[in-house]
Amino acid sequence: MKWKQLIPRRLRRLGRSAWKDLPNRLADLPEDLADLFRADPLPPPRLRFRVSGTSSRSQYLNIGRQAAKDLANAFLAQKEPDRQYRTWLDFGSGAGRIARWISKEIRPEALYCVDTDAGAIAWARRRLPIAEFRESGAAPPLAFSQATMDVIYTVSVLTHMDESQNLEWLTEFRRLLRPGGLLLVSSHGPELTFTRPDLTVEQHETLGRRGFLFAPGDSGFNEDTAFHTWDYMTAAWRSLFEPLAYVPFGLTRFQDLSVWRRSDPTGAGRVAPAPPTSA
Repeated sequence: MKWKQLIPRRLRRLGRSAWKDLPNRLADLPEDLADLFRADPLPPPRLRFRVSGTSSRSQYLNIGRQAAKDLANAFLAQKEPDRQYRTWLDFGSGAGRIARWISKEIRPEALYCVDTDAGAIAWARRRLPIAEFRESGAAPPLAFSQATMDVIYTVSVLTHMDESQNLEWLTEFRRLLRPGGLLLVSSHGPELTFTRPDLTVEQHETLGRRGFLFAPGDSGFNEDTAFHTWDYMTAAWRSLFEPLAYVPFGLTRFQDLSVWRRSDPTGAGRVAPAPPTSA
């Protein structure tokens, strides 16, 4: 028996990734040590690595900063001029990679961050006082009252969930948003299927026919991938939200970014007019 067969594939992949990341760990070690005494530290390498497969401080900061700018620009382009958007929710916040910048870009009166990653939430509670961090379950509901949020944004979360999970969480977002509140969502367009070279011909055909594909991975949530077309989203989500804007590659020049409004009760099911293709 070959030695590789004795080690699960997932552990082999993690080992290769950790070895590849070792130069980042060594280069960032002085700054990571200094973070022990800073008022605004970054999460430790293991939490940064968990987000994107690299512990690089510069990548963690740059992607978080750019994502926050893209979200802020999309929000500002669609907000109602006379409306106050005081309460924000970061769904799938991790240890606050985007929240630390949203708190500077937008400065909401209240920013709540939720994630299933208990370690990331525990660290952020201790070291990042820019928001209220709460651990969440893997399924709705969240521990917030109905119609308490003005803006919800979610980045790289629905992109890893199957169709039923997508719709369950979208229904929960509608419950949490006040009428007229905004939802900002990142998604994988069909152009990103190159990130899953293991997709079969049948899976590509399903995406082309339905506009949606969920492709399970072999290493848990982060390896599962969902692809959405804009036509699919506007058809499947219109009973919950009014589509406002869609920006292909609008989030860090990679994922698509869309903006939705929680319709008032009398208009929840109407067919919305075709939205612009840019925010």
